Amino acid sequence: MKNSKRKHFLLIFLIILIAIFSVQDMMTRANVEKINIVAVVLPKDKEADYSRVMDGIRDYAINNDILLDVWYKDSISLKELETLIADEEKNHAIGVLLVYPEKYMNGNTDEKYDFDNVLAITDTMKEYFSYTATFEETNEVTYSIPVSAEVIEQLTEDNGQFIYIQNTYKLGYCSMEKMEQYGKSGSMDDICLEYMKVDGTTIANGDIDSLLAE
Repeated sequence: MKNSKRKHFLLIFLIILIAIFSVQDMMTRANVEKINIVAVVLPKDKEADYSRVMDGIRDYAINNDILLDVWYKDSISLKELETLIADEEKNHAIGVLLVYPEKYMNGNTDEKYDFDNVLAITDTMKEYFSYTATFEETNEVTYSIPVSAEVIEQLTEDNGQFIYIQNTYKLGYCSMEKMEQYGKSGSMDDICLEYMKVDGTTIANGDIDSLLAE
């Protein structure tokens, strides 16, 4: 009789353990599915060229609980890019963000990188990708942030002078926002930002100090 009760107790205990592990496994799977991942491909050893773009990317990712899978590339072929995209899809990534691909990909006029889940931040390869993030075209002289102290000093001394600034931080931030929207809606489109017109008054107001500082 005691053996029968002991076996019954062990059976119930095993059932409870199985139930606990099953619930934990389901919760783990659910949490994994909730994690948003975006792959970011960067030019290797050229951090100065994309530092403010990456600041915007990281800040949006942190603010919105997005995990970044970062790749640094000297060069990447179309076939290698296709493999990377496929691997990231298996990893449940939302998509791939290419930062200045002109620094690690060679544009071929007979070739287009046609991917729905890829957004390229680029100055010179707009025609090669289905979706791009860039600045509007202009004939004006433009500056990227941070702006040198000499230029800022000239603006503060000459009330009639102004410059056009590429807010590359905003470009990175908006690109990540677009990737997250794609993950939710499955719809992607281009980003084209206007230049910021900055003069001495703008600088004196202090509204863009964080963008101008080294």
